[in-house]
Amino acid sequence: MSVKLSRIVLVLLILVPTATAQISVGLQPEEDKELGSNQKIDIFAEASTYRSNGVEYLRIYSREDAGEWVSSEEMQASGCADGYCSVEVKESHPAGTAIEFKAKARSRDGSTYTEGPITIEWISNSGEDEDDGETDQGKDASVSLGSPVDGAEGISTNPGFGFTVTDEDSYSMESVTLAIEEKHGSSDSPWSYYGEGQRAKTYTVTEYGSDVYVSGRNYAQQFDFSGALLDPGKSYVWAVKADDGDGDEPAKSEIRSFTTEEEDEGSGDGEDEDNGNGDDTDWNEDPHADLVVTPDRAESGTRFKFDASDSDDDDGFIDFYRYDFDGDGDWDRTTSDSVVYKRIYDDGRKEARVRAVDNDGAADTDEYDYTVTSDDDVPEIELRSPEDGEEVDPDVRFRWKITDGDDSSMDDTKLVVEEKDYNGDSPWDNGKSYDISDMTDVVQSRTVDLDEDTVYVWGIKADDGQGGYHRSEVFEFTTTEDDGDGDYDRDEANLEIEVEDEDGDELDAEVEVEGPEDESGTTGSDGEIDFDLEPGDYEVTVSKSGYRTETEDVELSEGEEETLDFELEREPEDIEVLYARIPRTVCRGDDLTAEIGITNNGGSEHLELRFVAGSSIAGKDIEIDKYSTELRRITAENIGGEEFNAVLTLENGRERRFAQEVKVNDCGSTDDISVNVRPGEITYGQNVEVSGYVEAEDRRQQVEVFVDGIKLGETTTDRRGRYSLFVRPTNAGRQDIRVEAGQATARSSVNVIPTVNVASLKLPERSFQSREFEVCAEVKSQVTPQVQLVRDGTVIDSKSAEGDVCFDTSTVETGEHTYGIVASAYGVRSGQEREIEVLELGSEVDTFPEKVATVRAEDGLVKVEVYNNREDSGLYEVSVDGLPNGWFTTTDKAFELAKGDRKTVYFYFVPEREGRFYAEIEVSRNGERIQTTNVPIKAQGTTRPQVTWHERIRSLFPSW
Repeated sequence: MSVKLSRIVLVLLILVPTATAQISVGLQPEEDKELGSNQKIDIFAEASTYRSNGVEYLRIYSREDAGEWVSSEEMQASGCADGYCSVEVKESHPAGTAIEFKAKARSRDGSTYTEGPITIEWISNSGEDEDDGETDQGKDASVSLGSPVDGAEGISTNPGFGFTVTDEDSYSMESVTLAIEEKHGSSDSPWSYYGEGQRAKTYTVTEYGSDVYVSGRNYAQQFDFSGALLDPGKSYVWAVKADDGDGDEPAKSEIRSFTTEEEDEGSGDGEDEDNGNGDDTDWNEDPHADLVVTPDRAESGTRFKFDASDSDDDDGFIDFYRYDFDGDGDWDRTTSDSVVYKRIYDDGRKEARVRAVDNDGAADTDEYDYTVTSDDDVPEIELRSPEDGEEVDPDVRFRWKITDGDDSSMDDTKLVVEEKDYNGDSPWDNGKSYDISDMTDVVQSRTVDLDEDTVYVWGIKADDGQGGYHRSEVFEFTTTEDDGDGDYDRDEANLEIEVEDEDGDELDAEVEVEGPEDESGTTGSDGEIDFDLEPGDYEVTVSKSGYRTETEDVELSEGEEETLDFELEREPEDIEVLYARIPRTVCRGDDLTAEIGITNNGGSEHLELRFVAGSSIAGKDIEIDKYSTELRRITAENIGGEEFNAVLTLENGRERRFAQEVKVNDCGSTDDISVNVRPGEITYGQNVEVSGYVEAEDRRQQVEVFVDGIKLGETTTDRRGRYSLFVRPTNAGRQDIRVEAGQATARSSVNVIPTVNVASLKLPERSFQSREFEVCAEVKSQVTPQVQLVRDGTVIDSKSAEGDVCFDTSTVETGEHTYGIVASAYGVRSGQEREIEVLELGSEVDTFPEKVATVRAEDGLVKVEVYNNREDSGLYEVSVDGLPNGWFTTTDKAFELAKGDRKTVYFYFVPEREGRFYAEIEVSRNGERIQTTNVPIKAQGTTRPQVTWHERIRSLFPSW
């Protein structure tokens, strides 16, 4: 029979983005056991889940001597329901046997959950021969009755029966049967036959949907019958028997009798009332029920304690308790235990109930509210500073971070601080509360002035207002003594992030800050977020789904306030539909062709097209190479009807639908007029010939030609009724052609392929590494084409645009790189490309060495390297100050450098006396000083022959 465990040992939660089963696996016994030789024991396992994916299977595995785990057929649950499965096996082995057992369940999404193992060891019985071959069947079950009491009168015809089944070595009953029989003469047993061979009314307890409570030491069941099951004014006997399945006779209770109440013949005067249990001699006082649930708020899957131990009965004792764990109105468990445990998974506010029933059948009910929160609902709180055990200044700056997957803000958030000496280690009961910001996913702070030289404890509590409530851990800190200046140092920097899109609209984006201190958060509706950080170098990354991720580096100094502005560009879709065209008219019996322009920006190459045109349906698989744009057509044949809604669908993981109302005309060759269009497909700008025949008594007829509703030409038929003229369609795509001659009309169509042209590509010839620059081109087409920016053959950006199209990009590696712009539409492509030289971004001025330690005959040379890292050319000048004229010579004093050019200037110092001197080398660009370098010179031993600077340079560089 199916039973549910009183305790579930382990709950394992696995959360994934889709609906995933969460399975609780229970195994009984919960702990290792030692049994007598051949003593029987029940091994029971269950698996339950409240998620949709359900339980696929549940098995009990066993092994001996650390061998392989095995599971036989009888150890596997069959017919698993979506939400619950159980399996039970009975084990009995001779002394000296030790077996491990574990339970394993699998969800329908493939996740597995295990409980155990436990070890059951069979040992020799004291004083017995362990090889006597006899089987110890264990202890038998016993049954004791509760209410109605024996001899009770005035019992309801819809009575409740209470009883307790006890079995110390079994975890479930094979069957539990309640028997009720009308008392006849001397027959006092409900187990005997009476009347015309009829047995007593018997009820198998578990067939009525009750949740039978089973534990290793106590089994109890209180069952309420509904409906008028018994006759009024009759005497009955009742009893209960329980079979634990060990092969012995079922355990039977004593037999009790009672009399049901007489039929109600009036309200009466209220005298001579009894207590409702047939005892009219002494009035029974009702018991007092008291229930406490702990914890009163916890996450889904928590094992809650339902404590009714403070319940009492002044004139008797509590016989049993009935528990309603979730307040749904149904009694979930009946037991003699005043304290029970239950894991609760369904989140929300619960109103638990307990009903205490005394030995005379009187009862009292108490309620207790508690809250179950889902894992995602509970806010997570991280305390930052002061850290646990830290010493801080008396004006304490508290810092924390609250994370909640469901909310961007809390309903109520408090900072709680208390002196440790006042109430131990917890601030929650008597600490001082401060209202603080309710924002989540960002580090928050507040400064509070506290007493110096004092030990405090602090924490944060947050409530999202939707059942998610949490208290942080508690940190302890000590304030230091005031140094007297009244000023406490703050060494942090503040970094503010502002995020917008290309149109200047604020974005709620994800922000990650990595450096000496890692932080993350989400900008608010104003696109802003700020962080208090330790000084240092940080990398800031901003991202949002559908936009390109941007990263910037920033250096923060102590006390600095810095703002970074981010502009995020929209990310093109993996598969982008540029256009979809379905003709608005079609001739009856003709085919209808739809066109779609597709750009693959790196998505799947395998796509599916479907076209429904009235009763005609077409479908085909297509392939679009990555980073390409192509035109595809699909045709529905033999169109009929009058008017319908044609639907073109593109499928590539998500569905895109395009619809067009289509009118079906009677056209083409008729008795009155015919039309032919040649060729059927042209390039935009070309002419198409429209010709045909008009049947009329007057052979010369005026003929007008309309293309897509616009009149583009007219002519007159010849004497034989024939006509011909050339027209040039003004739009791209499939164009409807209509010919009218008097009242006669004929229709056809032509497909006009657009032209695409890319010209006037503009980009710099040189650019410095990591510098941003623009790549622009003029794109012309009759439609809006897909335009791609290509670097070294790889598409790095794309957009739908025409006219002057520009991309902002930056270089990556030094060297020669090829950049180009490619535009495509309807399978037509055009592009231009050019090379760009990427230069190393170096310092504009470098000097070597930084000082001249000693000037001797072979010393005194200083090299100055000038590098134009600007975007334009410049006139550079190098000069020396601080030394007498004639003490130095130089190779160049003024020179012009183009973008990316370098120039090395040499100075040779020739001091005329010993001592310490300082030469100031100055470099200017276009008259503006860009760098000044002081070079210390120590001169000694200058009695060397005089040489010219040309000779000196030649001696240092013989190859010149």
